[in-house]
Amino acid sequence: MNREYHMDRDGAEEVTASGAPFAVDGDNPPANGAAAAFLADQRSRRRRSRRPDPTRRIAIERRGVIWVLCVWVTLAFLFFLWQAINYRGLVARLAEWQFGRFDNYWPSLTVLGLAAFFSLPIIIITLLVHRRRKGEELATHAQIVLNTARHLKQAFATLTLISTAAAILCIILLLTLPPTEGRPLPVAVGGAGSIDPGEGPRTLLGYVDLRSVARYDEDLLITGRTLYFAPVRASSDDRSIARYFVEVHYSPDGPQRFYPIMTGVLRHRGLPGEIASLYRGARFPVADDNYLLYRSGYQLRWRYYVLAAEFGIGGVLLGIVTLILRRRARVFAQQLAGEETRLAAP
Repeated sequence: MNREYHMDRDGAEEVTASGAPFAVDGDNPPANGAAAAFLADQRSRRRRSRRPDPTRRIAIERRGVIWVLCVWVTLAFLFFLWQAINYRGLVARLAEWQFGRFDNYWPSLTVLGLAAFFSLPIIIITLLVHRRRKGEELATHAQIVLNTARHLKQAFATLTLISTAAAILCIILLLTLPPTEGRPLPVAVGGAGSIDPGEGPRTLLGYVDLRSVARYDEDLLITGRTLYFAPVRASSDDRSIARYFVEVHYSPDGPQRFYPIMTGVLRHRGLPGEIASLYRGARFPVADDNYLLYRSGYQLRWRYYVLAAEFGIGGVLLGIVTLILRRRARVFAQQLAGEETRLAAP
């Protein structure tokens, strides 16, 4: 039996079965049994298609909450990383406490701890939403395994996002550093030009107090370096608060162990906060509005180069792991769907 279906201008469906035409609207079903059954089946399918799938709705809501958590944790980590690089805010306060209590400072643990602490409320909210939604869905063992794989993928995706964003932040901070090219301008410490000398290539004129040399060990994840700094005063009799510092070259085999470098790149508030705390702990007054003369632009930019490289490499490696986990989760989901289809088949 051949059937043809089309719509007339009045919106009524016209069904032709065995050459017998009859018109049907939505409120008056036809008397023909086969056509009536067909139309009833079509309406039932349309109702089911309009009905929202609770499992899909739960998955979408849960995915949205997880992404909010990822963004929040990333922003918190970037904020405290910025404070650690510039030695400011809450990170600086905790660093002072660590120096006073343990005579040491752990910047990585401080940043991670602060980011985790300030992300704790939204983490708790995410867990509560996850537990509530978990009670609304009936998951088989295979579905639980699939959800675990997806959660693992999401965790690595979050770490990838954090690492990549941190590398971008380091590059942005690198671009904000003062220029390193040009003719160095002379700055006499204690003179009128030393009130606001600006930043960039400079030559400091003054007395370098080599009796107050400080050692700075900067240990990063893949490498490290050791720098020496010394205060610069107007004269040997000057006992005012130290505001200018220079990088000092260390030569253990030479006739003089320390050689001050008076020409380089001047950086406002360039003295590391750890060194300033070390001086203050030794009752050596240091101005908050200090200047540090690096011997070259590379010395000034070294930290940002290394941090950007570390976070960038970490982001690439974590991204590769995320893609592998994503592919495995997708393959497992396809296998699970195929198995459910096979079991549902008569």
